[in-house]
Amino acid sequence: MTIKTYRDAWGIPHLRAAETRELARAQGRVTAHDRARQLEVERHRAQGTSASFLGSPAVAWDVFARRARLADTARRCFQALERRDPETVSECHDVRPGDIGIHVLLAPAGPQGPRSGWTDALFSVFTEFALRTLDRHRVVVDPDVRNEKAIARFVRQGFTPGPAVVLPEIDLRDVHLPEKRAQLAFLPRAVAFPDADPR
Repeated sequence: MTIKTYRDAWGIPHLRAAETRELARAQGRVTAHDRARQLEVERHRAQGTSASFLGSPAVAWDVFARRARLADTARRCFQALERRDPETVSECHDVRPGDIGIHVLLAPAGPQGPRSGWTDALFSVFTEFALRTLDRHRVVVDPDVRNEKAIARFVRQGFTPGPAVVLPEIDLRDVHLPEKRAQLAFLPRAVAFPDADPR
């Protein structure tokens, strides 16, 4: 997979890819990078929860969004797309509704040395936020296949290893990630929080 992304003097992204699917993936990543705040606002608008941070002027829209079931309609359309064209949606793994990916980048320990249990505690906070606060059903992680320590940590925390996949190069203005062979692993909410509502 070869994807090249660069920005001109005005910061406008230019994408190059060998295949249409690769180009679509690059467009999605650039959009998530450049418009994360807008995407989050639109997610709240679709769910009918935008008044929680936009205030009372957004209540009328939220009522409409809930009555029209915009989020449910979008979810059903996505699931239909996945059934009709699984390669587009599930290029690297069996994507399920409610999946969320988490990437944790940890710097080396500071001058005081490592703090026992710190990484596990930090990841527990991320997991709880993703599965409970964001109401997602499964966390997906993708450590490098050579990072046996990280993979073992995820397994200890309840993750089930999945397939090893090749993730494409990411080349953005502020971020460059080379192509990576990753070990996918999955943590369902029912495993992380067995006493939670099994929705």
